[in-house]
Amino acid sequence: MPSPALEAWSTSRARRLDQLHDAHAVVAGPARGRKWQTEQINWSLNLKLAAEFQGYCRELHDVVGDLMLTGIPNSTLAAVMRVYFTDNRQLDKGNAQPNSLSSDFARFGLDLWDRLNIRYTRASKWKKALDLLNQGRNAIAHSNEQRIAVVAADGHNVGSVSDFRSCRSKINQLATAMDRVLASHIASTLQSPEPW
Repeated sequence: MPSPALEAWSTSRARRLDQLHDAHAVVAGPARGRKWQTEQINWSLNLKLAAEFQGYCRELHDVVGDLMLTGIPNSTLAAVMRVYFTDNRQLDKGNAQPNSLSSDFARFGLDLWDRLNIRYTRASKWKKALDLLNQGRNAIAHSNEQRIAVVAADGHNVGSVSDFRSCRSKINQLATAMDRVLASHIASTLQSPEPW
């Protein structure tokens, strides 16, 4: 059973990405080959993937915070801890990039990337895909054509729907892995069964 955050990632968030991907297919048509008229949609796909993943991470962080607070009987202490978990959280103001995820989930006593690397052999590939996705997102959002070319040379062409699909697959895997790692961490911290 997934967390509520992963459930939303796999349903409502996935549907929104699918709708934009379907729009790409309508504009591109059935013929194979380079589709120059779809570049802006491809850029939009990358922006939306980064945005939806950030929303997933923020929602997962909230779910974990709520669970961590369930064992605190003192409402004042629980309120103080809630502020600690969310105050100046990077997911609320910046991209869901590897360093911001490390910083925000460290508030729960977890070294996220270390745990992912221990448990999953593909974690470094997911981390690189996430980093390139956010670099591409920033290049698009800041209309930096030179940076877009650099990100493409590094392995993620934001103008390519096939690169989007590949990146989305890796981000899907990362979301699932994060969900499992956090469930295990909560169980270990609270000395309880995994919450999902």
